[in-house]
Amino acid sequence: GGGWPPPGIDDLGEGRIAAMDAAGIDVQILSNQPGAETVEPSLAVELTRQANDAVAAAVAHHPDRFLGFATLPMRDPAAAARELERVVRDLGFVGALINGHINGRYLDDKFFWPVFECAETLGVPIYLHPTVPPQPVIDAYYSGFDPAISGNLSASGLGWHIDTGIHCIRLILGGVFDQFPRLQIIVGHQFEALSWMAWRTDYSFPLDNSGGLKRTIKEYLRENFYGGILAGEYETLARIAQQQRWDELLGRSGLDPERLEQVRQSPAYGPLLVALRDAEARGLDAERTFPQLVAARSFDAVEDPATVIRGRVERWARGAGSTRRASTDLIAGLIPRARDVTDADMTRGLQERDEAMQRRARVLAEQAIEQNQVWVRRLGIAPSDPLAREQWTEAVTVVAAYRERWNIEDDHRPLGPKGAARTIEAINQRSLAQAAANRASRLAYEPGAQRPEPGAVAVDISPAEGPGL
Repeated sequence: GGGWPPPGIDDLGEGRIAAMDAAGIDVQILSNQPGAETVEPSLAVELTRQANDAVAAAVAHHPDRFLGFATLPMRDPAAAARELERVVRDLGFVGALINGHINGRYLDDKFFWPVFECAETLGVPIYLHPTVPPQPVIDAYYSGFDPAISGNLSASGLGWHIDTGIHCIRLILGGVFDQFPRLQIIVGHQFEALSWMAWRTDYSFPLDNSGGLKRTIKEYLRENFYGGILAGEYETLARIAQQQRWDELLGRSGLDPERLEQVRQSPAYGPLLVALRDAEARGLDAERTFPQLVAARSFDAVEDPATVIRGRVERWARGAGSTRRASTDLIAGLIPRARDVTDADMTRGLQERDEAMQRRARVLAEQAIEQNQVWVRRLGIAPSDPLAREQWTEAVTVVAAYRERWNIEDDHRPLGPKGAARTIEAINQRSLAQAAANRASRLAYEPGAQRPEPGAVAVDISPAEGPGL
């Protein structure tokens, strides 16, 4: 286990498609590892073109499953802009992935702004990939240990993420988003430390002490950045925290040792654990029923038993009769909480992310209500009664959480087009968000409540879940 590159990363064909299917992934964005700045600009222009053409060829073989991110020759910004325009307009790429700084030169330097201008014009995002900090920073902060320790500390151990987080703030303070207000930057790894520290940066740079910025730090981060996948981090931690419990449950399922190991090594193992947590969040007894589901039929002719078991769990949960879920078992009304975690540090980590997701969902809902966004108006006007208003806001919060979780940008349909939910997880969460939308609409229609504007509501408010929005 472990190590880089992971097995199968170079497979752009049926092996990757099979792994995606097993993990419930509909579409992947393919990209090359960035680093064209390490070669001479003229050579970088040719190499990036070849690399992007290779990605385009892989996408062409599976156009319904793959999309492309470009790699760019950033030492020549004019050439980088031309290449970005070529791959977006001619090859259908959906963005670019570049390193966080270019040989120690950060991207707030106006030298690089032609690339930002091009990305904004094309309407595609740029993924800011972490890279090791500049050498003087490594010498000052990460040296003094065994070289292997210093190397890891300056990279994935911490240095990558601190450096990229600072870089994001440099882009803001450098005026990039005042010049290109529609530019979108993607950052990974829990927003590269900004999820936890951005509030302090925002506090430190009020508008009257920010060098002439047009918005607050928080507004730039909210409007010009994508990042901070709290739900993904929670799922990962929950899987680790409950590993022993699920392993013991698998061990009691009657599978022979070879099949047990096959299940644990399958890409579908993670989604299987999510399905078990989802069943428990429905109030179902996974401990008692899971062994019965495993024993229901032989696996003699089955290549991937984890995928089969996952399907059995999901069908059982959907058909068990009750979709009632206690609100205490779902984070932001959507995500099943991990249960029976005994490790204190893991419990604390899960709780922190739980609270962060709840806060985030509430903030999104309150902002949407305050701004009178169209999708909120579709749910009716908030009741005047304080208790009913809080219940209405809680329901709107679930819808807001769903919209962010699944990148719903449709202003007129609170849950977006129904067909957009294609994975089991998305379908289950859409069902929960639909029920929340129905609750909000019913509360808005209580006797004596103010009626919304004519034609504003597009929600089935019957007691059943009804059709999608």
